[in-house]
Amino acid sequence: MFNFYGRRITKRELMEVFVFGGLSHANKQKKSLYDQWMRLDLAPLLQNEFIVIIFEIMNVAQFVKTLNERVLNDLPLAEKSEFNGRDHKSG
Repeated sequence: MFNFYGRRITKRELMEVFVFGGLSHANKQKKSLYDQWMRLDLAPLLQNEFIVIIFEIMNVAQFVKTLNERVLNDLPLAEKSEFNGRDHKSG
């Protein structure tokens, strides 16, 4: 995706640096790398790519949610109650 000083930066690494270094400061090495990246002229491009990655993740989550809803809606009523603890446990 990106190449900094001969080193390829993947989407996964970019996301991890932004999340664990920029947003949460949970990792000192990632925080240091994030700070370095934000001093570059390419910082706005990196920020935009992070937003695109998050958008892609949200699309996948929505897709999985839709698939789960379809599966649950297609189950017979008896099987649905097995997934809803209130129906058969609360009496």
